Amino acid sequence: MPLRFLWIFLIALRLSSPLFAQQPVITAPKAGDKFKLAQTYEQNGDFRNAARVYQELYASSPTDMNFQGVVRSLSGLQQYSSLLPLVDERLKKFPSLELYSLQAQLLWRTGKTADAEKSWETALTMATKNPAEFQYIATSQNSLRLSEKAIATLLYGRKQLDRPTVFADELSQLYAATGNYEKGISEVMTIFTLTKNSALAQGRLSAMMTTQKGKEYVGAALENAAITGDYTTQKLYLWFLRESKEYTHALEISEKIDRNNGLLGRELLEFADITSRDNQYDISLKAYGKVIDRGKNSPNFQQAMYGYARTLDNRLQNTTTLSEKDINEVIDRYRTIIAQFPNNQMSADCQYHIGLLAFERLNDQSLAEKEFIRLVKDFKGFPVVAAGMVKLGELYIIQDRTEEAEKIFAQTVHEYTNTNLNQADKAAFLLAELEYYRGAIDSASEHYAVLAARTEGDASNDALERLTLIDQNKKSMDTLKAFAAAEFKERQHKDDEAIKLFQAVVEKAPESDLAEQSLIRSATINFRRNQQQAGRDILTKLLTKYPDTIYGDKALLDMGNSYSAEGNKAAAIQAFSDLLAKYPRSILLNEAREKIRKLRGDV
Repeated sequence: MPLRFLWIFLIALRLSSPLFAQQPVITAPKAGDKFKLAQTYEQNGDFRNAARVYQELYASSPTDMNFQGVVRSLSGLQQYSSLLPLVDERLKKFPSLELYSLQAQLLWRTGKTADAEKSWETALTMATKNPAEFQYIATSQNSLRLSEKAIATLLYGRKQLDRPTVFADELSQLYAATGNYEKGISEVMTIFTLTKNSALAQGRLSAMMTTQKGKEYVGAALENAAITGDYTTQKLYLWFLRESKEYTHALEISEKIDRNNGLLGRELLEFADITSRDNQYDISLKAYGKVIDRGKNSPNFQQAMYGYARTLDNRLQNTTTLSEKDINEVIDRYRTIIAQFPNNQMSADCQYHIGLLAFERLNDQSLAEKEFIRLVKDFKGFPVVAAGMVKLGELYIIQDRTEEAEKIFAQTVHEYTNTNLNQADKAAFLLAELEYYRGAIDSASEHYAVLAARTEGDASNDALERLTLIDQNKKSMDTLKAFAAAEFKERQHKDDEAIKLFQAVVEKAPESDLAEQSLIRSATINFRRNQQQAGRDILTKLLTKYPDTIYGDKALLDMGNSYSAEGNKAAAIQAFSDLLAKYPRSILLNEAREKIRKLRGDV
């Protein structure tokens, strides 16, 4: 029984029963307890009971704290007419700017707009030389979406205070809300001139650039300001040009800023870096090229050379077709940097990327091995070497040179735990994987447990997944070992052997989770080989044989992706729609919805 009902029950019982005639009187809750009760109601969103208790408290003790509780709770109930008399009564005793502003809000909400105007006027007459008081009144008006009135209040306050720049930030936002871009931009530039706060200015201007008209106003204002403005003003204009995707003009302005301020290519280099990160590769390469053209004696020459090569590399990765000629051009760029600037971090990065391109793009394992070995030999101690050693070990796994893979992984852990922990953990994880693949499950589990416990490491989640898999299948260890053998062949890219071994798992333990996983993995291999129909056939088998499979949402997503890859939009949309209908709690819902929108041309 709730406490308040128990209290009422006991009172009633005492009054009606002689058994309680001589007992002490049970008193009502203390005011402090009642206030906490009201707060609890309010915090739980029960404004009705909160208002009742706050009003009881206010009636017995009209403190400011109790009054504020009444205001909040009745406002939460939108009972403005009930609240207004209480405000009127309190104003007679304690007239204040804040109460007149509240009275004005309530009058406006109850349709008494003329009276509301008078209350705001009274509040303004009470304002002193404190800017916060004018802001308070303007906020009360803006809460009712009366932006023009809020603007008028702040302009009046600016005049009364005789401070031409006060309220610039507030006014800029109000002008933006009313579509008065010219005045809004003027206020933003006032703030910027005083503070040189580029982030604030960019945020305020971005709000005005959501419409074409606003964008035009911002562009014109910043262009004019940049003509005679200082470095920070010119940079603000450059930001606008990038945001507007006027990259050619932006490059011209960047070069002008660099030249006028004697920055020796630093500004161009920054522009190139930003546009490269924004995937604007062509304009980025032009900017890097302008720095490179200044010659080797330029202080930013090396960074520009490296940025140029990395941007070429990134552009290459984002193209659907990769030509060997383009890949070798990037490799040559990296080699040039290494030749000119040997034995530094940047050259070590270049050497690593050469090996990576040979391994993953040229599929030249012999060249990749040579390049990674050169990285280990010539750049020992640089953190990126650990990443190269891990890749070299992965290459050895593919080539069935597992003993050499174990050695390079162990060396990585030994030499780079202190300087590149993530790659060292990855090497340790791969050592555990090799044990798992060859069926040494207990030993592998011990190593996975160590990595899983180090939750800050990148390998922790992967190790935890392995431990979960092992724990779930500890009663069918033979099946798990067969599954691990199939995974090993998959890692080695021996696809036909992997599919054969996965099929053996399905036949060996048809009712197991590993059987379902084996079908998913087999389908994935076929999709990777662009054998779309074969992959879909396997997924259809999975969904038919195991209608309650926990992998059904992934299967439907993969089927949709497969149809999409073949250009069969209708079938792809159907697969994604089936996912939405059959798995309403799937973590893949947002991805499926987005794919449907793209296929329908909505985005």
